[in-house]
Formats: sequence, structure tokens, C-alpha cells
Amino acid sequence: MRQYGTVPIDGFIGPAHVSIVIGSQPYEHFTQEYRKPVVIAGFEPLDVMQAVLMLVRQVNEGRAAVENEFTRAVTPHGNLAAQKLVSEVSSDASNATPETAVQFGVANSALTRAIRYLICAGIHKAAFDQRTIRDMREWFFKKKLESTFLVSLDPCLPKWVNNLTRLEHDTLGRLPESVALTAEIASMPGFDWKAEATRILLLRHREAYEAIRKNWLWSFSIAERVESLAKRYQGPFVFDQTALKGC
Repeated sequence: MRQYGTVPIDGFIGPAHVSIVIGSQPYEHFTQEYRKPVVIAGFEPLDVMQAVLMLVRQVNEGRAAVENEFTRAVTPHGNLAAQKLVSEVSSDASNATPETAVQFGVANSALTRAIRYLICAGIHKAAFDQRTIRDMREWFFKKKLESTFLVSLDPCLPKWVNNLTRLEHDTLGRLPESVALTAEIASMPGFDWKAEATRILLLRHREAYEAIRKNWLWSFSIAERVESLAKRYQGPFVFDQTALKGC
């Protein structure tokens, strides 16, 4: 609407979920700036039909106002407690796409289209309805509570683990672990002090390396990914989405 100035839209039906949180007042700019009527509708079919009727009446009467059909849940100022929680989330966190999550902000992605198709097909075939959808949301909410944890991993640790793993694989020019460094060995022409420093470092952290190898901790490209995630989510509580596997 901002780009073209005028668009062939007679009015808007306001979303129920969003309106419950933000209230009806934020839609005033649609009526003031664009002279387009807005009617906030509820979830049920009768809610939508009533909202359409109210919208048609506004258009026929030449009015542009914000009307609330969903009065049983939506207020002018919305849910102030929910707004406070939303305001505590930084813009960076809200715009970032969590690992394995679906970015519904990309309306034309193949994944979001497939999910919308599955939901619509399920409703059309009566595989589930609004009640079962609410039950699924409640289940998901409880699952998130059970699988939430605080990210406390030092972002520097994955890189350190990765470097230690790489050093173990780089054996060129290194003395065997069973051979002690002596003055005679060190005075040999071409003695590789860098390789010896690597050997000493590995000997010092042998126990840590064995734990890394035994538990298949991060190495190579995985370490970079873990480091990135640790930096992004450091501090707040996050949801372990692997809990959804097999559900």
C-alpha cells in the first residue's frame, strides 16, 4: 500500500490472535492514513461471517473505522502482560531463525507452503479441528517447558576443542609421546619446535582429548556451528527442539 499509494482493497479483517495481544488501537492508522475500514474477527465461522457483514456495511456507508467483532477476547489496549513479555525480547532474537525452526516470515518458501497445505487439508478432511489444534498447542507448550535450558556454554570452548582435535591429527615432525625431549634432541639441525610445543600441549591435555574423542564432541565444521549458536543464544533460556524427534 505504501509503494503504490492506492490498491484494490476495500477493507481488512483483523487477526484474532494478534489482536488479543496488541488490542484494537494499533489498527487506527489503517483508517486514518489509508481510509480503509478494519473489523477484528474471532476464530469461529460465525465470527468471520459477522466481521464480513460489518465490513460490507462500512464500505457501503463510506465509513473507515476500526470495529471489534471479537469483543469477548479483544480490548482496545490488548493484553498488557503479554506486551510486556514481548518487549523483553530483543529485535535481534525475534528476527533470527532458530536452528531447525520454520521461518514463517518467508511467505513463499516451499516449507511454509507445504505446512499450510497440510493444515488446510487436515481441516478439510476433518482430521482435526480448532479444539484439537488448541490441544496440540497446549501439548507443545508443555513440551517446551519440559525441554527448556539455559545456554551457559563458553563460546570459546568449541574452537578450543576443535583446535585440540586438529592438533592430534597433525603428527608430522612430532616426537613420539614415549620419547622425552633432551638437550641433544633439541640441538639437532632442523628440530621442529612448533611440533614439540604441540606434543607438549597434547600431553598436558591428554585426558581432555580422550574425553572429546570418547564422547564425539565438536570438531571441524560442527565446532563453528556450535560456537555460532553459543554466541547467539548465550544467557537466555532456549527450547531444545530435539525433544520433538520421534513425537
